Amino acid sequence: MNHGSSGAASNATSCEVSMLWNWNTVDTCVLASGWHITGRGLFAVTCIGVAAMAMLRECVLHLCVRYDHLVKRQLSRRYAAGRVAPWAPARATPLQQLLRAVLHVGSTALGFLLMLILMSFNGYIFVSVLLGHGMGKYFCDWVTIHKDPRWELPPPATSEARAEQWKEKPSECSTASTPTEQKQACV
Repeated sequence: MNHGSSGAASNATSCEVSMLWNWNTVDTCVLASGWHITGRGLFAVTCIGVAAMAMLRECVLHLCVRYDHLVKRQLSRRYAAGRVAPWAPARATPLQQLLRAVLHVGSTALGFLLMLILMSFNGYIFVSVLLGHGMGKYFCDWVTIHKDPRWELPPPATSEARAEQWKEKPSECSTASTPTEQKQACV
């Protein structure tokens, strides 16, 4: 079927869209006809950009989790300070909930966009997404713990009274004898 264009002109503006697994690097389209890869350099930039997008998604996912923990800590402090009745649920503020929703939407949008990019079925782009997710997990999602002073050992040259101060003291939770008392003491 002739659309009225010469062969040279159609090669310059056409792109190959494959619905099968492929390793094409030139004359492919990713996501839309405007994202037409015309050379190896542009393909390399595409792979790096897609990997960066996957890294960004991992970082946003980590931010979602960190922000949720921050909100939960703030709510726990409200309970501990007695600013919330024990029977009432502590809820995030509207601003906190809005930020949680924005982070979630950002993460979801990046995930869907990456999924649509992967619909090009290009092996190099697939590997780029995997590498990006791996690097994002590595750089943005370190597992950390906060040091608890009860874990420290006493200094070696201290008296017994000072060493006694360093010993772990039983909490109210562990001294309660029945499960009901433990619940009440630990809340």
